[in-house]
Amino acid sequence: MRHLKSYHLFESLSHELPRYRVDVRIFFTSVQPSGGTSPDYWNIYNNEIKTEITSNVFSPDVAQILSCLRSGQFTFGEDDYDWCGQVEEVFSKANISQIASMSEDVGAFIDTMQSEIYQATVEYYQMYEDNVRDRDDEDEEEDDDDFEPMNLDALSDLTYGDNCQGADYFSSDPDVEISDDTISIISEEMEVGSSVDAAINRALDEDWVEEQEVPVLLAHLSDPTRLDAWIKENPMDIDLLDGLPEVKAGVLARTGLKDISIVAKSMRRGLI
Repeated sequence: MRHLKSYHLFESLSHELPRYRVDVRIFFTSVQPSGGTSPDYWNIYNNEIKTEITSNVFSPDVAQILSCLRSGQFTFGEDDYDWCGQVEEVFSKANISQIASMSEDVGAFIDTMQSEIYQATVEYYQMYEDNVRDRDDEDEEEDDDDFEPMNLDALSDLTYGDNCQGADYFSSDPDVEISDDTISIISEEMEVGSSVDAAINRALDEDWVEEQEVPVLLAHLSDPTRLDAWIKENPMDIDLLDGLPEVKAGVLARTGLKDISIVAKSMRRGLI
């Protein structure tokens, strides 16, 4: 599946936008310290929260994502935090829902979650340190000076590194995507005073876009007439609307065409 970037190009549309099925994945990092000051042999885990929404492909609905998190409508990736009860508690549904309810946006939610993961890890290791020192106190042959405290700077760098937390949005259908060049063209047209409909129509009339993008762009017009005409003339393009189930159903109902998406997709992939 292709990664979907977040654009706000069509937010000003007054009509209802086509809705895409979008998989939302929010990533976090937890670190299992193995003792000592060197982070070279610490275990790093990538934890994942997953949910699905329906949204404009150009601008994933942040409020909808938070709503899913607040109501517990999400699942987890691999549970790689079993080693630490404190971190496992951070990933409880009750805690995630509570943090989401206090977050203004997904970024704030991620920041709070990652901070709690870090604090839980520190708490876990401090408990480990206390246990080691207790054992040392009971064994007079042990030397307390040999105990190496945890490297908190290294833990922070690994927990908050560039490869750690973040959110990605994936279309459920890999064929639904508008290129950056097309986004740029339509944006420039709108900057000179065109409406969204006018900008899309001009881009199509001037052949400024790739042919496979045409049906998806037509689906963003307030009047479906041009989309219907395109699909009648190019019925094998119906599969390009698979990520827009409501739009696709409307086209089929208005045109009376049969859904040949499976055949069209197989031909597009060279399987037929």
